[in-house]
Amino acid sequence: MKNMWQQKWIKLMVVVCCFALFSSAAYAEEKTEVIVHYKPHPENTIEWTVWAWGENDEGARFSFTGEDEFGKVAVIELPGKHEQIGYLISTEEWVKDGEDQFISLTDNKAEIFIEGTLVSGDSGAPTSVSHYSWMIVIATLAIVILIAAEYTRNKHRKRNRENGESYGSQATQ
Repeated sequence: MKNMWQQKWIKLMVVVCCFALFSSAAYAEEKTEVIVHYKPHPENTIEWTVWAWGENDEGARFSFTGEDEFGKVAVIELPGKHEQIGYLISTEEWVKDGEDQFISLTDNKAEIFIEGTLVSGDSGAPTSVSHYSWMIVIATLAIVILIAAEYTRNKHRKRNRENGESYGSQATQ
């Protein structure tokens, strides 16, 4: 009797495991794929990415991972099935090349081609504040050093005047 319950228990566990395996495999296959081809404006030097989101999703950032004859290519894979997704070409600092766009999907797949625009203010110079932070630090240090040098020079002048010496002469004792 005990052996019969063990066999039934084993069969039940096999059925449950197979069901869990097949249902998770079916769920894992549900994804939406969009291939983005992006041709940046020739004068843009900004490092672009794609921000994409499905219905009721927060969204995620995707990097361009390749190039083709059109331009940069990013493959976007969003979990689940979506009839429509939103996308935006932007930087990590949210400098945007265009506005939010939406695309309807057929069979959870789409391929889009986007021509970039010249983003105002893009002069080829870095756009991130972090690129300028070293210049700010160096300028601040230079100002502090100049102030300290001027303070020290004035202090020595005052001491020399009190001792009756002219500026630049050494006191002999």
